[in-house]
Amino acid sequence: MCAGSAQAGPPEIPARTKGPAPRAVSVNTHRATLEFDTDGSFEGDAVCPDRRARATGGGFDLQDGGRAFESRPAGARGWHVTADAPGIVYVRCLLIT
Repeated sequence: MCAGSAQAGPPEIPARTKGPAPRAVSVNTHRATLEFDTDGSFEGDAVCPDRRARATGGGFDLQDGGRAFESRPAGARGWHVTADAPGIVYVRCLLIT
């Protein structure tokens, strides 16, 4: 025991009160392939499949050192990418139930 410290009993755990049930949180990543567009670019949208989920971020993985011209949210549930090379677009989905 250190000088100046007091010995205490076990911590007190408060009783559960009535209220909403605990929530479940799910975070998933979904992907889609960038498709060749009429203007010569590659575009794609990855969308959270569950309508209750929300996109919290996104990104891409391009082939052959490609560059993305646009990487942005697409509504509340998706992520959009426009690039100069084929690749994959990703969206991270958060679902709280």
